[in-house]
Amino acid sequence: EALGPTILMTKKMMGDFKVFLLLFLVIVIAFGVGYAVVLTDPSDLAADDTISVLYGMLFYPVFQMYGELFVEDLSSEGGAPKFPSKNETLTRDSGRTGFVVVLVAVYMAMVVLMLVNILIAMFSDTYSKVKEREDVIFKFQRLELLMEMETSCLPPPFSLIHCMWNCITTSASKDQSNS
Repeated sequence: EALGPTILMTKKMMGDFKVFLLLFLVIVIAFGVGYAVVLTDPSDLAADDTISVLYGMLFYPVFQMYGELFVEDLSSEGGAPKFPSKNETLTRDSGRTGFVVVLVAVYMAMVVLMLVNILIAMFSDTYSKVKEREDVIFKFQRLELLMEMETSCLPPPFSLIHCMWNCITTSASKDQSNS
């Protein structure tokens, strides 16, 4: 009795998750672009550094979302991390530290507090909508099953024979009426 509505609920929650994932990607990419703009000096970029900047735009936000804040890069010698090129380690620039710290704090608040709560609220709303119609959904799915069973007098593996017989007789009757 609860399996049908639960499957429907899971299907609807996957739709909710797609919407959440789109919102999440917008926020992660926006933070990554801001992070890259602040930390990348355009005069230091060569043509082949574009890949490393794009990699950094996604690398830092994703790992910061899971708690790796790269604090060691922010706390030493007064500077913020710079996206490294191929043969470079992280360097510091003292003018950007405060802004990067604020940017990371806002990002973490958005991801941890707001987005998780939005996801919970979306799932909760879907759950409550399906739960209030659970009895109707169950009865409708049961009716569909009974109607399907009523059209065939044979159990499922043998119902193919019945279906093929219906197709042949229907097409034969259409051919005779067209003649």
